[in-house]
Amino acid sequence: MEPPRGLRKAGFCLLAGLALLADPGLAQARGEWRAWAVDPETSGGFLGGQVTGVAFGAGVFVATAPFRILVSRDTRKWEVIRAPARMNSVKYTQAGFLAAGNAGTLMVSKDGRNWNYHKVGRDLEWDLDEATYGNGWYLVMAAQGVVLASRDLKRWMPVLTAPRGFILGMDYGKDRLVVGGYWEFWVAEYEEEVRDMDIASVRRRGNYLDVYDSRGRRIGGFGISSQDKLLGWTADTVIVRRGRMVYHYDARGRVKGTRPA
Repeated sequence: MEPPRGLRKAGFCLLAGLALLADPGLAQARGEWRAWAVDPETSGGFLGGQVTGVAFGAGVFVATAPFRILVSRDTRKWEVIRAPARMNSVKYTQAGFLAAGNAGTLMVSKDGRNWNYHKVGRDLEWDLDEATYGNGWYLVMAAQGVVLASRDLKRWMPVLTAPRGFILGMDYGKDRLVVGGYWEFWVAEYEEEVRDMDIASVRRRGNYLDVYDSRGRRIGGFGISSQDKLLGWTADTVIVRRGRMVYHYDARGRVKGTRPA
């Protein structure tokens, strides 16, 4: 015979309570979350459709929506800033807020209130889904599955193109851009031309050597084995002993020559 509905509900609650007691982290939680909707009147009028992105930085929250950027210090009253296109995302980076939108629209702000507008693509052919920044590079993700990069927000170069045109998100860190797609990742790393760049230091990190110039910029690196020994370096050569041989490498790990140890 099936137990009465009330008894079943009580049994479920008992099991849930036992589960909470079994997890000390959950059992010790105190307080509660409170949620509320933002009244359009508090944001200077109608939000204008879907809110597509939210970011926090410089003491303010910033949100993106079609033809609008919203900014707030207290999350209750929002200031509306007009945008020239449908804005698809916003992210806070070392360069400030980056808001990406349709028709090649990239907007940049240090404080969330004062924005500079930049156009990506001569004929506005790029609908931008996301933007990020790292190591002096601005990077945008276009709807065609292409990632573009620029140092000056004027000249753009392709970084990668997703084989099937689908990329869902990206971020930059540790000198690498990581891009997510459907069931796969892509990783991109910018390699500077090392000619005319003197090697100032080499640091071992496990089984990897990082090569730096006099300004502390990483200009190269390569892997070695745990038995290899870093002997030193010159302005253009990294010297590694491997068994009974000494190898001379450039900053990218290309062999320049060898000699007996």
